[in-house]
Amino acid sequence: MKAILNSRECSKRNTVRVVTRTTAQVSQENEKTYTVDLARKTCSCGHYQQNDIPCGHAYSVIIALNRARRDYVPAVFSTTTLRNTYSQNIQPVTLAEVDDLLAQHRLQPNSECLPPLKLRQGQGRPRNRRLIRGSQRKQTARAQALLNLKVPPPERGRGSQQCSHCTQWGHNRKTCTEPFVL
Repeated sequence: MKAILNSRECSKRNTVRVVTRTTAQVSQENEKTYTVDLARKTCSCGHYQQNDIPCGHAYSVIIALNRARRDYVPAVFSTTTLRNTYSQNIQPVTLAEVDDLLAQHRLQPNSECLPPLKLRQGQGRPRNRRLIRGSQRKQTARAQALLNLKVPPPERGRGSQQCSHCTQWGHNRKTCTEPFVL
């Protein structure tokens, strides 16, 4: 599609001198001249023959001869071809069919073939370290505290902080007075 749009844009700057019904000479702004034959789908620049898409020079001739552009673009690029390609469902291939094809062509699956490496790390926070928010966090903290401590944690308000150093309630690690033990 990009090549077609580039050719269409390039065709606006060319001048055409028609020789026959299908042949013409195209002059560019830089005084270069190219010969285009629409019947044989050729241009002296070589781009038309290379990928069967009309080059800018061929587009200039098509426009000068007042012909339909769609007649010179390959049918592969038409919407009808696209619709016909995907009109039926694509059936998945089963492993049994793959094994039959390998046996039919006497091919052995490569045992040294490894799955592709995971080169990129997953986005976002790892699942095993997910953040717990709101009421679920309070429930989890209370349940954990009940299992770890003999003294149950206070309900709310003052003294509801738990020290991460000594696991006691009522203060935090920064204000802890317990000696550090390895």
